[in-house]
Amino acid sequence: MVAAQEVLHLYRMFLREGRKFNSYNIREYILRRARTGFHENKASSNADELVQQAKEDLKMVQRQSLVYSLYGRGSKSILELTRSKDRAAEDASQLA
Repeated sequence: MVAAQEVLHLYRMFLREGRKFNSYNIREYILRRARTGFHENKASSNADELVQQAKEDLKMVQRQSLVYSLYGRGSKSILELTRSKDRAAEDASQLA
């Protein structure tokens, strides 16, 4: 039987690794897949198999995070640029 602590630790590790991606689309995809995957399998009867699969998937995400940090594009998406401009405008209005 798998402990709830181990599952929670895996879930948090997925979220941490997902936040490491520079690309907005990939980052949000990883976070969304982690959330839905863990919530869908919350009441599953084969928890041991799912935890093993999650560990393998986490290792894959960690490898991909490393590769993307080394070779990924440095440019931001339009959503990230828009958010940066909005934050800059808010900061300027607060200083005035």
